[in-house]
Amino acid sequence: MARKISSKQAEQQVHHVMTEASAGRDEWVPLSLLWLSEKNVRTKRDPASIRSLAAQIEAEGGLLNPLAVIVEVKDGQDGYGVVAGGRRLLALLLLVEQGKMDADALAPVKIFENEQAVSVSLSENITQEPMNPADELVAFRSLAAEGKSIEQIAARYSVKELTVRRRLALANLAPEFVDLYRDGKVSVDVLQALALTDEHERQRQAWAALPSHSRSAYHVRNLLSEDDVSAAAPLARFVGLKAYKKAGGGVRQDLFATGPGDGVYLTDKVLLHKLRDERMAEEARKLVDSGWKWAEHCEGFSAYGTHKDLLRMEPAMLEATDAQAEALAAIEARRAAIDQRLGELEEPAEHDEAAAAEVDRLYEEQDELAQREGEIDDERTGWNDGHKAVGGVVMVISHEGKLVLHAGYARRADVAEQSPEARREAGVPAKAERAEFSKGLMASLTAHRSAAVAASLAANPQIALAALVHSLVMDQGEPWQSSPLKVRFTDASHEIRRNAAGYEQSKASAAMDEAEASTEAVRSGASAEVFARFLALDEAQLLKILAQFVARTYTVISQDERKERGFDAAAAIESALGLDMADWWEATDDTYLGSVSKAKMIEAITEAGMDGADLASMKKADAITTAQQRLAGRRWLPTPLRPYTVDAAAEVADD
Repeated sequence: MARKISSKQAEQQVHHVMTEASAGRDEWVPLSLLWLSEKNVRTKRDPASIRSLAAQIEAEGGLLNPLAVIVEVKDGQDGYGVVAGGRRLLALLLLVEQGKMDADALAPVKIFENEQAVSVSLSENITQEPMNPADELVAFRSLAAEGKSIEQIAARYSVKELTVRRRLALANLAPEFVDLYRDGKVSVDVLQALALTDEHERQRQAWAALPSHSRSAYHVRNLLSEDDVSAAAPLARFVGLKAYKKAGGGVRQDLFATGPGDGVYLTDKVLLHKLRDERMAEEARKLVDSGWKWAEHCEGFSAYGTHKDLLRMEPAMLEATDAQAEALAAIEARRAAIDQRLGELEEPAEHDEAAAAEVDRLYEEQDELAQREGEIDDERTGWNDGHKAVGGVVMVISHEGKLVLHAGYARRADVAEQSPEARREAGVPAKAERAEFSKGLMASLTAHRSAAVAASLAANPQIALAALVHSLVMDQGEPWQSSPLKVRFTDASHEIRRNAAGYEQSKASAAMDEAEASTEAVRSGASAEVFARFLALDEAQLLKILAQFVARTYTVISQDERKERGFDAAAAIESALGLDMADWWEATDDTYLGSVSKAKMIEAITEAGMDGADLASMKKADAITTAQQRLAGRRWLPTPLRPYTVDAAAEVADD
């Protein structure tokens, strides 16, 4: 720390120095007589660096280098203006403010003539060579080698302990990597990736295993962590980090991970799978104890897919609980009262505004009662003893690491052994039921759905790219999973045009034609010319063309209404696009009404909220015309065009 003298000695010394100052003369002067000179060429200083410097000065016991000053008068007071060393002065004054140094303490200075002030200030500021980052890392390593703890180093240089740990991790890499960093031949993010392991030989092996053009932080980190499981992976989240550690599992921490919870790796895959199997076995035991015939874990299971060894059972309407029965009785009683009141108001309501308003309220209440009744019916839908005696539950780990139970599946071999009565009770049909729609109409409807998704994909390059990459990745890792994208670029647009009745007049057709017309010029011509044009395009333009061709591969056309509507990724793609088929399709003679019975027309009109009973007595042509007029603008959709949904009774998440 700076020396102290008496006030009288200080005054005498200041007077002597001020009257006999010579250029470059070394002296000690009181802090109270020092200030920043206007001739100091540096005008901006980082407050955070001042605090750090103050801590270093305190740790070292004072300044290591003197301040460059000139003799000045400020506000009528004789003293010294600091022309070089302003940060050091501010750090000393901060120590005074913190009570760690006396205001009259002496500080070392070098006194220059006034005419030298700017030259001295400029020389010191522009000739200071910043420390090589690699040398800084080695310096931290030396401090640790001297026996200083991470806490001591952090406190001494006013940095976080994590910062010290990170610098030491880089400093302790194999020496050649620190040398490469010093010479600017490798970036710090690559060093951070190499620091995933503290074994020098593994670092060298990873470096040697990667070709020079792939020695990025991403590739290095992937190579060093390929045998580990991220704590954010579904399997690790399912088992739980706490349970894994309690079982003796090893964990490796990436000090340079940026997000909270990132950078933790579980190093014992065998133990991780053992713990998963143990928990799955316990969950299966509980399900079997509850009455199910079987329960098993299955990787890659999809509720949308078909499974050759499993049959999907139909849930049953269970007996109402006391609370549900009471609620249903109340609904029926209120519904009867509403019907009676509506009968009383029917005639005068045509001429009485108050009565008419009451009629509207009663109709609204009827809708609310129907909705509540439907909710109770949904609550009652589930699995009875007959289902459980035949079927089982498939246990799946979700992407969030939670246990998801897909209940209501029967093994074909088990079903074959059951009597027709047992099959009916289990919700497994003894024979195929008559299809709701003809194969031709199903193909047309699903072709319209494919066209709408394709047009939406063409207008959304990011989602199209995500869908394409997802399809490629899934085809590589899980080839048994199907995808709505034909990634070999089989053009599905011809199939859509052939199957979608009235396609040429549809919104999807117009949207696709417009999208393709906008890029036709750049993608037409000889192959070499097209390639040259593509090279000149920016990323956004290329993605626009890619989206159009991804869109042309999309198809969920199917003649079988019992087949899953769409494939594994169809629901996800439509959700990402925000697709509503009511924006793209409307029931007309060509698209629907001409292919169904009058009963289906009446059903459609009723679902759209109108009365269609009068169609029953009409000729087919008149019924079609009337139905088309009533459904116009109502946004009604047949079941093959409605949003994909997961049977809530078949998927239960265990929180």
